[in-house]
Amino acid sequence: MEELTDLRGIPDQALTPRMLVRKAILLQFEDTADGTPQEVEAALEAAIERDDNYIEAYIELGHYYFAVQDNAQRARSSFLKALNLLRDMNVEIIRCLVECDEELHPRN
Repeated sequence: MEELTDLRGIPDQALTPRMLVRKAILLQFEDTADGTPQEVEAALEAAIERDDNYIEAYIELGHYYFAVQDNAQRARSSFLKALNLLRDMNVEIIRCLVECDEELHPRN
């Protein structure tokens, strides 16, 4: 609860995307949290505004839309965005691994 109090004491504009996602999670799951659904959604959307490649924000927003708002379509869109970002990241990782392997084991 102290963490949520601390996060709520900081203006959202000063919070990092990671801190905003953490705030949204705490608002939903702290026993004594008195956050509104609008506050949760606003924190997650602010995280995405600050970093539109922040995968965790899209995942949490998808959970929020599905479980809290009962909106499977919006949840699906958020999950697909996260999946696409992960795919792009995995492509980059594979490309780098191939480069490493080529340097470690050059072809004769």
